[in-house]
Amino acid sequence: MVGGGDLTISDTIFNENQTDGSSGGALNLFCAAGGCNASVLLSNDDFANNITWGDGAGAINVDDSGGNFGLTISSGSVGDGNYAAADFQRDSFQPNWQTFFSAYCTNGAYIANVSGSEWAAFTQEVGNGPLANDGTCQFN
Repeated sequence: MVGGGDLTISDTIFNENQTDGSSGGALNLFCAAGGCNASVLLSNDDFANNITWGDGAGAINVDDSGGNFGLTISSGSVGDGNYAAADFQRDSFQPNWQTFFSAYCTNGAYIANVSGSEWAAFTQEVGNGPLANDGTCQFN
């Protein structure tokens, strides 16, 4: 995603995708510096066994270079088996700090390997962050 416009991905299986770059094994989300007028909805999607051999995230990478957009993960799962070779904390996600504060989980989405990840650290830091274990997400 570059620039503006909303993106919805529904009922999709992301399985056994790979990248050598600093992006997501399955999905790389990028919005130009300064933000964009956009939102991303991942609805009932499953992410499993995706790999990045670079400096990104195994499943979903949110590019560090800019942009703030709404990210919602609704039902589905970012499951086990996603792998980031450069940093185990990024097996599921690599957020940027702007996107973290506008990322939400709904309808019991399952997020694997969040314990010890950068997402968990942000959640603990703010106490009740968007991906807090408040019943909207299921974590392991």
